[in-house]
Order: sequence, then structure tokens, then C-alpha cells
Amino acid sequence: MLKSLELFGFKSFADRTRFDFSTGITCVVGPNGSGKSNVVDALKWILGDQSAKSLRGKEMTDVIFNGSASRKASAYAEATITFDNASGWLPSDAQEIQIGRRIWRNGDAEYLLNRATARLKDIKDLFMGTGAGTSAYCIIEQGRVDQILQANPTSRRAVFEEAAGISRFKARKVEAQRKLERVAQNLERLTDIVDEVEAQLNSTRSQAAKAAKYREVSVGLKQWWHGLAADDCRHLTAELDVVETDLASSAGRINALTEQQRQIEAREAAFDADLSKLDDKLREVDRRGAAWRESIAGHETTLQHQTARLGEIEAELARLQKQQLVLGRRAQETHDEIILKQQRLAEFEVDHAGNRHKIAAHDDQLQLALRSLSAQREQQEQDRTRRLELTKAVSSTSSTVATLRAALLAAQTTHSKTQSQLDLLDGTLAEQELERDKSLGRVDEASQTQSAAQQSLRTTQARRISLLGEQDEAKQRLGEQREQRSAALARKSLLEDLELRQEGLGIGVKDILNRARSSPHPPWNSVVGSVADLLDVDLEHAALLEVALGPRAQLIVLREYQSLLDYLNQGTVLLTNRVGFVAIPDRAASQPVPSVWQQSRFVHLQLDPATLPDLSREPGVVMRADALVLSDRGTTGLA
Repeated sequence: MLKSLELFGFKSFADRTRFDFSTGITCVVGPNGSGKSNVVDALKWILGDQSAKSLRGKEMTDVIFNGSASRKASAYAEATITFDNASGWLPSDAQEIQIGRRIWRNGDAEYLLNRATARLKDIKDLFMGTGAGTSAYCIIEQGRVDQILQANPTSRRAVFEEAAGISRFKARKVEAQRKLERVAQNLERLTDIVDEVEAQLNSTRSQAAKAAKYREVSVGLKQWWHGLAADDCRHLTAELDVVETDLASSAGRINALTEQQRQIEAREAAFDADLSKLDDKLREVDRRGAAWRESIAGHETTLQHQTARLGEIEAELARLQKQQLVLGRRAQETHDEIILKQQRLAEFEVDHAGNRHKIAAHDDQLQLALRSLSAQREQQEQDRTRRLELTKAVSSTSSTVATLRAALLAAQTTHSKTQSQLDLLDGTLAEQELERDKSLGRVDEASQTQSAAQQSLRTTQARRISLLGEQDEAKQRLGEQREQRSAALARKSLLEDLELRQEGLGIGVKDILNRARSSPHPPWNSVVGSVADLLDVDLEHAALLEVALGPRAQLIVLREYQSLLDYLNQGTVLLTNRVGFVAIPDRAASQPVPSVWQQSRFVHLQLDPATLPDLSREPGVVMRADALVLSDRGTTGLA
């Protein structure tokens, strides 16, 4: 029975509202607009009603409270109904069953069954046949009774079946029929698929046989490749030994060249140090030479000034000497004149005694002469004074000239010494420049030697890098070949195991070969082996031979087939599968065998090569298959 109804955000119920339906409550009453119809809509909505129109809305989200002037709209609507199941009227073991439904404004919705998420189908299955549901008679709206009374028999029957509780089983029956229809449809599709697969089975079997052949050919091909890889591995190992030897010798040469480079660098450093010292000495010599040149230039300037002054003094001296000579001559003339006049005076004095009378006559002349003599004496004194002055000036000038000559001589001596020192410095400078040129030449030679050594070192390093690269490649190839060899050994052991287990051979062929290996008695001792085991062909033409042989590769080779034929005809041994035999031609040639002879269990085929057409000149033909094949000793005619 209905126990409670809880609403939250559903239509006019903005707050969480709970209706408890205790025993004896049969109706809900209230004024218009109080929400009575919303309670019924909530019941229908919880039970799974999907029609927004029946819930008096345009869309399902209209059941969410839209808000009012004093309340904001709700984000979702929720309604929960609780049933008392103590009597077990619902198909569940729970004493109380809760059904809930929620919807959000984005359209998401969910159903809850006992607070766990459930499907709408689960809700409908729960209430089916109980009279509770969206289309059941538990909710009868206005006009619903008239609809039932005026309904056709089928609709009324549905109401009666729902009331009788059999609608659940009819629904299950319909669902089971739908499942059966789907199973039938799936069965039809599977039948079509089986038919299609059976149609493809033959081609698939053919492809499987080809794949088996391909595996067998691949195994043989891998064996050949492994053999080639082993040969390449041996050759590459030898080459690797040679490369390692060359690398060791190259390493020795590199060490020697490195030592030479170190020595050259040491000599170059010594040369650089010597050159630096020579440059320092050269700069010192240049500095001292410049100082000496400046000193010499100063001395030369002073010497030029002194020489010019000496010239002026010598010119003045010459002028004074000339003047002295002139004055000397004039003094001498005056002296001579005085002497002459003294002589004349003496003569006058001598004549004075004899010619006193002439004295008076000549007294005036004498006075004149005395005055003239006095004047001449004064002039002579003046000339003597001037002469003394000139002599002093000449002496002073001579002293100055001597001093200047001494200074000139000292300057010339200093100039000579300076010139000698300058010449010595020039010689030293020339020697140092020569030594520098020699050092530069040695440095150039050392640089050339170093360049050659560096070039040789670069060449050696390039060769070393190349050898290291070749060594790495050789090691890589060796590693790959070792891996290939390991894989080849693994494949070899696998192939030996497969060969031992005779994988790839037919069951009948295995049976014959096993009997031949286990029994040395006739007729099994006439079995040599299979055709594929006895033929040898190069790798290049293996595929061609495989194509040419086809299924004949599993033929059993016999030394003679009559004993085995008689043994099999007795019926004591039954072959498990179809087996082909071929006899060695030189043995079978003496026996009358038809070209094609068929027994119930095996076929013998013998061809005459002489009767085969010559196709060697046809396009695409390499040669006859028997020309490509080598066979074991004793089976040479098999090819």
C-alpha cells in the first residue's frame, strides 16, 4: 500500500514536502490552487509517465519549480514515493520499496529504486500486473471511466488482464517473441555467413597449402641465407682482424705523430720565446739607436752652429788680421817715416850746427815738422793703442777660436765616437736583424713542419675516424651476423627438429619413411627417401625447382618398386593417405612399367627426357630443370 510521498522543487512544491498516507486516509482535499492535481501529477511522473502533455506542460522540464517574486527557481525537481511491501504484493523481498525520479534543467534525468539508480524498464517491470502504473487502473482521471466503458473489447481486455495480473506475463511473452525474432534474424545472417565461408573454404584451403609450401620454401631459403651469412661472417671477421691490425698500427703512428707534434710545439714555443727576446733586444737597440740618433742630431746641430760661429769668427779674424796688416803697414810706414824724419832730424841737427842760419829759416818748418811729428806720434800712439786693442781682440778671438776649435774637435771626437757607436749599433742591429730573419726562417720552417705534421695528423685522424667508423660498421655487421648466426642456429635446431618430426610431409609419406627407417628388411629397405631430400639445387633456382616439382617433391624414391608393390597388394598394410612413388631410372629401366600406372593407393609416373620438347629457346625459359639439379650418389638418374 502507499505509505508516503516526498516532493522537492516539483511544480508548486518549492520546499521539501512529505505526505504520509497512514491507514484510513482515502483522499486529499484542499481549495483550488493548493496543489492537489500536482500531487497526482507527481505520482504519475514517478511511475514513469513520459508525456509532458498529460502532466499539463509543454516539455518535461516544466515540472521544475520556476521561481516566484520571493523565491528563486529550483535547479532540479525530485519526487519519491514509498510503498509498504510487507504483504509481498510487489515482486521484491524488501519490506519497503522507494521509487524516485529526478530531472535537471539541462534535461538530464534519472530513476531511483531503493535509492539506487535504476532504469525505467526496471520500474515498469516492478509494477507490471499490480494495477499500479501510468496506463493502469490505479489512476483514473476525469473521463477515464467513460473511455473504459466506450472502449473496444481489446482495450477492455487489457484493463482486465492488468487487474488479473497477467499483463506482466504477456509483456514477457512479447519480449521473448521479439528476442526469438532477433535470434532468427541472427541465425539467418549466420547461415549466410556460413555459406559464404564454405564458398571461401576451398580457396582458403588452397591458400593454406600454398602458405605451407611457402613456409617450406622459406625454411630452405633461410637455410641458404644462414649459410651465406656464416660465410660473410667469416669473411667480415677476417676483415675485422685486418682492420683492427691497421687500427693498432694507425694508433701507433698517431701516437708517434702526436709526440712529433708535441716536440714541434715545444720547439715552436722555444722559437717564439727566442723571437720574443730578439724582438725585445731589437726594440731596445731601436730605442738606443733612436736616442743616439737624437743625440747625434743635437750634436750635429750644435756642431753646425759652432761651425757657422767659427766661420763667422774666422771671417772676423781674417778681417781683423787684414786690418792688423793694414795697421801694421801703416805703423811700419809711420815708423819708417819717423825713422826717416829722425834721420832727417839728425841730418837737420847735423846741418843745424852748420846751418844755424838755416834753422831760423827752417824753424817754422821744424815746428811744423815737430807738430807733424807730434801729431804723427799721437797718431802712432793711437795706432799702437788700437793695435794693442786689436792684438787683445785678436788674442781674445784666437782664444775663442782655439776654444771653438777645441770644442769642435771635441764635438768631432764625440761625433766620431757616436758615429762609431752608431756604426757598431747598426752592425749589431744588422746582425740581430739577420739573426731575426734566420729565426723567422726557422719559425717558418717549423710552421711548415708543423703544418705538414698537422696535415698529416688530420689525415691520420681522418683515417683513424674512417677506420673507427669501419670498425664500428664491422662490429655492427659482426653483431648483426652474430644475431643472424644465433637466429640461424636457433632456426637450424628448429628445422632439424621439424625435419626430425617430418613437419610439412603428408601423413602417408611420414608413415612410409618411418617404416623405412625402422626396418632394414624388404620391402622397406628399397626406400631411399623423398625427392626433396635427394635433390640439391642452388639458391637462385630453388624457387623455380619448387614450382617445377610441385606436389612431386613429396614422392618416395625407391631403388625398385616391385617388392613394395607386391607387399602393399597383400593388404596387410594400409596407407593412411595418398602417397606417390618414383623409381631410380637405372634400376627401373629393366622393368616393364607403363608410362602411367595407377593403383588404388599410389601412382607411378615415368617420363623419357628424350621425348620431351626442347623449350630452351623460348622466351622466359632459363633451362631444363634436370640441368639445375644435383642428386646424391646412387640417385644420379633421378634428376
